[in-house]
Amino acid sequence: MFGSALAQRGAALTKAERSALVQKLSDEDRAWLLDYVAPIIFPDEERLFLLVNDEHRDLFKDEFWKRRENGGLASPLGPGYRRRYEELRRLVDSSYDGWRHDAGRMVIAHGEPSSIENVSEKGCGDLFRNLEIWTYADAGAAGSSLRREFFYRVAPGGPRKLWTYGDRDSDLLQPGSCRKSLTDLQRWECPPPRDITVFNDPCAPACPDACRVILIWNEIKARHGSALGGRVSQSRALSPPDVQREDLASLAARFPEVARPGARAIAVESPGALAEQPAEISAGWTNEKVRDAILALPKKYREWLDLAGPLVSRSELVEFLALRPGDREGYVRRFWKRHGHVL
Repeated sequence: MFGSALAQRGAALTKAERSALVQKLSDEDRAWLLDYVAPIIFPDEERLFLLVNDEHRDLFKDEFWKRRENGGLASPLGPGYRRRYEELRRLVDSSYDGWRHDAGRMVIAHGEPSSIENVSEKGCGDLFRNLEIWTYADAGAAGSSLRREFFYRVAPGGPRKLWTYGDRDSDLLQPGSCRKSLTDLQRWECPPPRDITVFNDPCAPACPDACRVILIWNEIKARHGSALGGRVSQSRALSPPDVQREDLASLAARFPEVARPGARAIAVESPGALAEQPAEISAGWTNEKVRDAILALPKKYREWLDLAGPLVSRSELVEFLALRPGDREGYVRRFWKRHGHVL
C-alpha cells in the first residue's frame, strides 16, 4: 500500500524524470510550482504534485494551503496564510530583491521585520557597504525579545546579503574605507580611547552610528557563538517555514494514479537537492556552498548541528554535509562517541 511506502525512503525522481513531468504541466501549474510556491514547497510535496493527474492538482493545492493554515503554527503560518503569502510574494518581488535572494527568503520565512534602518543613508555611506539593520520581535517563553540582523549590498542596487558570524567583518565595510575591520573600528571609536594614542588614529571618526553597529555586531556574534553557529543560524533564518507533512500518505492514497501498486514512493524530506548527491569531499566548499548544504538538511540534522556546533570543526562539517542521507545517523553516533558522549 502506498501509505506504508510513504514512510520509507522510496525512490526520488531523477532529474530527467522531474524535467519530463514538469514539461507536461499546464502553463498555470508550471508557474505555480516553479515560481509562485517554489520558496515554500518541500521536495516530497513537489513529487506528489508532479505524479498526480491534472484533474487532481486543485485538490493537492487546497491541501497544500490547509497544511500551512493549521492553528498553533508560528507566524507567518496559521489561519489566513494563503492570503498572507500572496501579500508577502508581492512585497518580496517589489521591495526585497525577489525570492531567490537572502532578503526575500527572510521575509517569506519570517514576514517583514518590525523595522529596517539603513545606516549608510545616515551619514555612514563612506564607512559601511549599503548596510541595513533589520529588527524582528521574537516571541518566546520569556516574552518578546528583539533580534537584529545585518543585511548589506555588495554593490549599489544589487541584492542584499545576510551577514553572519563566519563571514568577514570587512564585508560590511566600503572597500575604500579608512577602517579595514570592525575590530579596528571598535578599538578606536567604541568607546574612543582616553589616552594620547587617540592622536595616532589615522582615521577621523567615521559616522555617528558606528558604535551602535559595533554593539549589534557583538550581539550577532554572541548569538551565533561560532562560525558554524553562524551558518546554522543563517540556514534557519532563510529556510522556508516548516510544516508537518505526515498527511501526505493519506492524501496520496486518494489519487488512484499514485496509489496503484508499483507507484513511486514519496519520501518526506527537507528542501534541497544535496541529499541526492554522492558522498564526496571536495576542496571547493565555499561559505555559500556550506550554507546551501545546511539549508538542504532535514530539520533534525539542522537541530543536531545547532547543538553540536561548538564541537564541530569545519572539516567535520564538510564531511557531514557530503554524506549520503543514510550515512548521517551513523556519523552522529560516532561523533558523540569521539567526544565522550554515551548514547
